[in-house]
Amino acid sequence: MTEEEYKENKKIPGYSILSKLALDVRSVKSILDGIEKKTKSLDFGSLLDIRLLTPNDFDNTFYILSNMPSTAFKALADEYIRLKELYSVSGANEDLFDRDSCILQARENIGFDARLKDATVIKQFIENCNDYVIEVTNDRAKDKILVSTYDVTLCDTLIDMLKTNQFTSKYFNPAENIEVLTQLIIEFKDKEGRDIKCKPDMVYIDHNNKTITPIDVKTYSESFIANYYKFKYYYQAAIYSSGIIWYMLNVRPELAEYTLNLFEFITINSCGKFPPLIYKIPEHHMEIASFGGMLNNRSVKGWIELLGDFYWHLEEDKWEYSRDIYTNGFKMIE
Repeated sequence: MTEEEYKENKKIPGYSILSKLALDVRSVKSILDGIEKKTKSLDFGSLLDIRLLTPNDFDNTFYILSNMPSTAFKALADEYIRLKELYSVSGANEDLFDRDSCILQARENIGFDARLKDATVIKQFIENCNDYVIEVTNDRAKDKILVSTYDVTLCDTLIDMLKTNQFTSKYFNPAENIEVLTQLIIEFKDKEGRDIKCKPDMVYIDHNNKTITPIDVKTYSESFIANYYKFKYYYQAAIYSSGIIWYMLNVRPELAEYTLNLFEFITINSCGKFPPLIYKIPEHHMEIASFGGMLNNRSVKGWIELLGDFYWHLEEDKWEYSRDIYTNGFKMIE
């Protein structure tokens, strides 16, 4: 499976879809229908992943803006661009396009600074947004994620912290007889023969000690632990570990006798306030994430059952309620 196929084939689920299925069936339907799509706005975690793990992909994925307006003016400019694109695709005469009217409509749509007179808004738009609009709409920026020079500089600072930290540096400066696989795409089947996919950031193979460590790199703003439970990273750890075991047995049989270490999240604060920190995921989290149970005082459905639910919804084409509610007709309060 190629990188493009991995992204586009939503009918083979991975961590992202199954974790959403655990929360809201309808959001998964939106993904499958192509309604929920990533915007051109920055996902800082993706920026760091690519700069750190697959730097050759940077130019094809990101466009560095030389002129990034303030948050408020960027919102105004983005709405202006959206309205202008709607005008263009409508087939209307481009010569009749009224820039000032479009600016004021964008202002009304997002509620931009009602205190200012119309003429002032137009003047400030031209001063603060014009260069940004030109850059964003040129062909070189098309279909790319927009980043500022500040974003890239900050990202490179964090990468330097990861590469020099006493606990994390070994993963990014591997010693002799260490093999590191990055962004490894694995498509495998569970015991019921159902397809699932994963793409671990790193697979750290120590040929000296015959061990394999699955790793994902995460940025966070406030608390990684809060994110761990909010975004259900325990599913990611369990699914990726299962995928790597399949890879060891079926793709790299010479690794079959190696020991699979606990899954690790290498974390770093997105502002660089705190040094990098490694979190290891305990076995009981992995077991609950796979087969279900109580985690952090909440009932968790295992990813294996979620995978069955996904294919049930896909086959039945029912997306209003969870499979459990369709089966039982109600939801039990826990």
